[in-house]
Amino acid sequence: MGFCEGLRYGEGLMEYPAISIVIPTWNGKFLLSRFLKSVMEALQRYPGENECIVVDDGGQDDTPTLMATAFPEAVFVRRTENGGFSTAVNTGIDRARHPWVLLLNNDIEVKADFLIPLGERVAADPELFAVSVFQNQPPDGGETESGSCSIGFVAGEYRRFDRTKDALSGEQYVQGFANGGATLFNREKLLFIGGFCDLLNPFYFEDMEVSIQALKRGWRLAFEPRSIVWHRPNSTTRKKKRSHVARIIARNYFFCHWLTLDNSGLWVNHVACSLLRLTSRTGRGDLDFAAGFGMALLSIPALCRQRRERSVGWCCSLRDQLEAIDLMPRRQTTGTTERV
Repeated sequence: MGFCEGLRYGEGLMEYPAISIVIPTWNGKFLLSRFLKSVMEALQRYPGENECIVVDDGGQDDTPTLMATAFPEAVFVRRTENGGFSTAVNTGIDRARHPWVLLLNNDIEVKADFLIPLGERVAADPELFAVSVFQNQPPDGGETESGSCSIGFVAGEYRRFDRTKDALSGEQYVQGFANGGATLFNREKLLFIGGFCDLLNPFYFEDMEVSIQALKRGWRLAFEPRSIVWHRPNSTTRKKKRSHVARIIARNYFFCHWLTLDNSGLWVNHVACSLLRLTSRTGRGDLDFAAGFGMALLSIPALCRQRRERSVGWCCSLRDQLEAIDLMPRRQTTGTTERV
């Protein structure tokens, strides 16, 4: 199967590529009842073949009844155990029938025609790895505009630079990040990487890691500002204990770097800065960061296995790729910087 499968041309006219939407959920009945209707309406408007797959990741609420009664046209997959974001998403990707897979969080409402610009974008450039959508600020307030990002390596760590305002104003730059909450992926390329890394379960850093994996294979990412959604983030993780979440974030912070760094200079920088951060944050009483580091160290054998498997196909220097992405001096951009 070629990377371009799903694109067909007849009488000189492009047919829209087939898309599978995958929505992971966990005890998210309320969110699905609120937002899934907009997704199903968008699928009805999309001219190409399509499907919606909702993966219940071992939830204990009444999501199965909601799906059977309110959204019977959707494919519903119920996992018996809670595995985490990567496992739930990979389950949906495996089940998907189409060559392009759009990942959506369950707390996202979409504009009725948001799929059409995505279809046009990948039809015009089918070798893309991923296209992120425009997460506009909700009409009633909340999350600010996002969706377009570049990546840098600063002070021993990956940094994500929000470039959405730059993109909307017509600035030229290289997209370097595929947001796992609202991005269209080339399914075959994603599967070639190994999907989302299940070592990062239950949450956080999955999209950063998979974006870097794509860059190290020379694959391109894009942003489509005409494809508009509204996102109210972290609705699920807010249900979890704050300390537990902080430790998982810290553990996955180290996992993401250790899975992808490929240059001795970057490694030395990362190790030195990480030791400084550990000392500084522990001195301030932030024991969760140190606990996350300890959790990461205990998982090194599993991490090494994952790194070997997920490094197949690496052909580009990470340093070269990151330098190519961050084309403009940061002090001249209107975008904001976010530590990951």
